[in-house]
Amino acid sequence: MYPIVTAKNIFMARRKAPVRPPFTEEAIYRFDNLLEFAAPNELREYLLEIYHHYIIHEHERLPCNFSDMAESMQILFDLLKFLEEEKKTKLIKR
Repeated sequence: MYPIVTAKNIFMARRKAPVRPPFTEEAIYRFDNLLEFAAPNELREYLLEIYHHYIIHEHERLPCNFSDMAESMQILFDLLKFLEEEKKTKLIKR
C-alpha cells in the first residue's frame, strides 16, 4: 500500500530532501497531455462525482485511513481549481 500524501508530509519531505525539480520532464509532459485532454475543472468535477459516489456506497465500510484520504482528495481538488483559475488568467492576459 502506498503512503497517503498530505501537505504536512510533502512539507516535511521537502525540508529533508535536497533541492531539485520535483518531477521529470516526462512526468510534466504526461501531466500536460492530461490537461490537454480534459480541463482542470472537468477533472475536478469527475473526481468529485466519483468520490461522492464512493462515499455514498461505502459509508458503512469506510477505510480506517479515510480522514487522510479525504485530506489528500481535498488537496487534489484545490490544485485542480487553482489550475483552472490560472488557465483562465493566462487566457485573459493574451
